[in-house]
Amino acid sequence: HAKASKTRSLNAFLRKCGDNEVLFLDSPGLEDTRGAEMDIATSALLSQVAKRCKSLRFVILIHCASLLEERGNTFRSVLQFANLFVQDFSESKMSFMFMFTHTDEITGMSNSSGDAKKRLQEEIIQIASATKDEDVLAVLDFVRRSLKKNYPFADILHPLDTNFPKLADAIEQLQGVRDLTSASSCNLTLSSRFKLEVAVQHLLERLQAALRSSSPNNTTKVKDILRSFHYLSEYVDVESVRKAARQSEEIINDHKKDLNRCIELEFTRWTSSSSAFEKGNARALQDALLLLQDFDSTFSAERWIQSKNEDVTKLQDEILMKASSCKQFRREFGKLQTWADVFCRADVFKELCTKLMTLFESTMAIVSRTDPATLHEQPEEEVTLFVESFMVLQTMRDFSEQISVPEINLACATTSHEKLLEDLKCVFRSWTVKAAQLAESKNVNFKDDFKDIASHALVLESMNAVLRKYDIGVNSLDKNIESALRSLESDVIGLFTLCCDDLVKNSSSFDPSWEPKLRWMRDACQRFSKMHSGRWKEMFSSFSAVTNKIKPVLYSSSGELENMSQVTKEHGMRSGGRLGEDLVKFRRCKWFDSYLPQGEAFVANCCVAIELAFQERIEEKSTELARTLTSLPQRKYFSSESIEKLELLLPELKEIDKFLTIVSESAGVKPSPWTQDPEELAALDHESLFEKCASHLEDHTHYLSDQATECTRDWTTNISARKFDCVYSLAQNLDLIYADAKALNNIQSLEVVAQKSHEILYDISNAVQELSRLVKSELKIFRGDFNLKVNILTSIKACSRLSHIGKHLTDYKDVQHQVRNLVASEAQKVEREIEASV
Repeated sequence: HAKASKTRSLNAFLRKCGDNEVLFLDSPGLEDTRGAEMDIATSALLSQVAKRCKSLRFVILIHCASLLEERGNTFRSVLQFANLFVQDFSESKMSFMFMFTHTDEITGMSNSSGDAKKRLQEEIIQIASATKDEDVLAVLDFVRRSLKKNYPFADILHPLDTNFPKLADAIEQLQGVRDLTSASSCNLTLSSRFKLEVAVQHLLERLQAALRSSSPNNTTKVKDILRSFHYLSEYVDVESVRKAARQSEEIINDHKKDLNRCIELEFTRWTSSSSAFEKGNARALQDALLLLQDFDSTFSAERWIQSKNEDVTKLQDEILMKASSCKQFRREFGKLQTWADVFCRADVFKELCTKLMTLFESTMAIVSRTDPATLHEQPEEEVTLFVESFMVLQTMRDFSEQISVPEINLACATTSHEKLLEDLKCVFRSWTVKAAQLAESKNVNFKDDFKDIASHALVLESMNAVLRKYDIGVNSLDKNIESALRSLESDVIGLFTLCCDDLVKNSSSFDPSWEPKLRWMRDACQRFSKMHSGRWKEMFSSFSAVTNKIKPVLYSSSGELENMSQVTKEHGMRSGGRLGEDLVKFRRCKWFDSYLPQGEAFVANCCVAIELAFQERIEEKSTELARTLTSLPQRKYFSSESIEKLELLLPELKEIDKFLTIVSESAGVKPSPWTQDPEELAALDHESLFEKCASHLEDHTHYLSDQATECTRDWTTNISARKFDCVYSLAQNLDLIYADAKALNNIQSLEVVAQKSHEILYDISNAVQELSRLVKSELKIFRGDFNLKVNILTSIKACSRLSHIGKHLTDYKDVQHQVRNLVASEAQKVEREIEASV
C-alpha cells in the first residue's frame, strides 16, 4: 500500500470459512495522487458492489502521511467518505476496521507498535481539535479509542510484523452491514464531487455547442455526449450528475422543439399562399427532418413526408383555383415543383400538369360558349365564371410566355385572349352609347325603368369586383370597365337628378298624379341599389329630396285633421259626414308611404294617430251606450233618468254613424273601418249606434203603449165599478208608465217614439180623469153612503202623492172640503127635520 495506489481495478479473493465463503475485494485507493477521476471510478465500482452483496465489512487502509498532509485534511476526507457508506456510523462501527500503513515515514516514530499507536493517537487528537464535522469526530474518536485499547477495529499494518492469517480472521469477525442503502449510492469525496460537477458542466457546454453547429459531424459528437450522460446517470448516481442529465434531456428536448418549429415554419411557408418557398427552404426542411429523426427514435422523416400527401393534393387544388391570378399561380406552381424535386415526388408534378391542361381546355370551352353581348342577361354566377375564365386564359398566356414546361402546351392561349378582349371592348362601347343618347335627349318616358342600363351597370360592376377580388389588372379590361361605368354613372345620375329637381319645383300642393313619376324614381333607385361604387348613392339622395319636399304638404293636411280629431275626442263628434270625408281623402294618400325609405310610413303613422283619436271617442260613446243599456232597471219600466241619458247620446251617435258609414264604405271593410289590427277592434262592430239606441227606445215605447192600454182599461173598469182595492196599485203603474212616456215624448229626433209616447200620455190623462169625474158625480148629492166617500177620499189622497198622474186629479183638499160641506149640509137638513118634527 503506497501513497499512490497501485490498484487500478477491483481484485477479488474468495476465502472459505467453514461452510461459508467470504469474498475479499481490493479496490483502488481514494484521495491518492492519481486524481479525482480514479476516485470517481472507484466510488462507482463500490456502489455497484454494494448493490450486488447481502452484507459488507469495510477495511480501510490509511497511509500515515495523510495524517500530516494539509493538517490532516486528507485523512478527514477519507474518514468522511467512509462514513457515507452507512446510515449511522455509531450503529455500524463494528463493521469497520482502520489499518494504518507506513508508520515508519513519520518523523520520530518508534519501531515499537505501542509507541506507534500512541503517536497515532496524538495525531488523531490533534486532527480532532481542528475538526468541526460531528460525523468525522465520531469516527476519529472510535479510531482513537480502538488504538488506545487495542481493539481490532484499528491497528498498524506492517508487511513483516503483521500476522495476516490472524488479521483475516479478525476481518471475518467484523459485523456485516446488511442495510446497504447508503453503500449502494455513489459516495464521492469532496474533491471528487467538485471535479465531477465541473466535468458534467463542461459536457453540457459541449452538447450545446455541438447542437448550435451546422456541421453534419456534430450529430456523432452529440450522440457521444448523450451516451456519456447515460453512463454517468447509471453508475454515478449523485445529484450533480442527475441534474446535468436532466439538463441534457431538456437541451435535447428544446433542440427537438427548435427542429419541430423549423419544420413547422418551413412547412407553413410552403402551405401559405402569401409566402415564397424556394429550394433553400426545401433543403432546410429536409435537414431539419433528418436531424429530428436522429434525435427522436419515434420520429420518421419518410412517414412525415407521406403524411403530407393530403396537403400536396390540397396545394394542387389551390394552384388550379388560383389559375386566374398569374402571380399567385406562378408562386404556388413553383412550390409544388420544388417539393417534387427535393422530396422525389415527380408523380405529383406530372399529375398537376395533367390537371392544368384539363383546366385550360375547360376554360376555352367556357369563353367560347359565352357571347359578351349577352353578359347582362346572364346570372351573376355565370358572369363571375366568365371573368374568372378570362383571367385563367390570361394567366395561361403569361405562363406560357415566361416559363417553359414540356408537359404543358398552351400555344393558342395568346390568340384566344386577345380576340376575347377586343369583343368585350366593343360591347362596353355599345352600352355606354345607349345611356348617353337617353341623357342627351332629356325626354323621359316614365314607363322606362332603366332596366337594360341598370343590368349593364350591374354586370360591369360585377366584373370589376371579380378583378378587384384577385387584385390584378387584366391588360386594359379593367380600364375599359372603369371607363364604361363612369360614363353610365354620369349619364344616368344626371338624367335622374334633372327629373327629381323638376318635381321638387312643382310640389307646392299635393297632386295624386305624382304617383307614376314617384314609382319610376323609386324603381330606378331599386334598379341601381346594388351598385356600390361611384356616385350611384346620389340617386337615393335626389329621391329623398323629392319625398322630403312632399312631406310638409301632407303634414299640413294631417295637422288640420289631427286637430279636428282631438277636438272630437275631447268635446264630441260634430259633422260626422264631413270628418269622414276628410279622413278618407287623407287615407288615399297612403300610396306615398311606399316611396319612402323602408320602415318609414309617414301617412300611415299620421292616420294611426288621427284614427286613434276618433276611435277612442267612438269607443267611449259605444261603451257609454252599452253601459247605459246594461244599467237599465231590471223591471218592465226604464227610469226617466236613463231615457234622458239616451236622449243626450242620440245626436252624437247619429254623427258617429255618418262618420263610420263613409269611412267603412271607402275602406271596403266591414265590420271595422280602421287600419289597426282587426283583433284589437273586434268589439267595434259597425252596427249603427244611433239605430241601436233608437231600436231600444222604440221597443220600449211599444211596450209602454201595451202596458198603458192594459192599465187604463183596468183603472176605468175599477172606477166605474166603484172598486177601490186595486186603484192605488194601478195608479202606481200608470205613474211609472207616464214618467217613461213623458221622457220619451221629449225625444223629438225619433218621430215614432215621440208620437207614440204622446198618445200614451193622452190615454193615461183621460183614464185618470175618470176618478175626478166620479168625485164630481158622487159629491153632488148626499145619498148616505159614507164608505164610498171614504174610499174616494182615500184614493184621491193616495194618488195625489204620485208625481205624475197626481197632477191630473182633483185636489184632495178641495174634495175634502166638498165632502165636509156635503155632510154638514145633510146634517143641517136632519137637524131642521128634527126641529120641524118636534
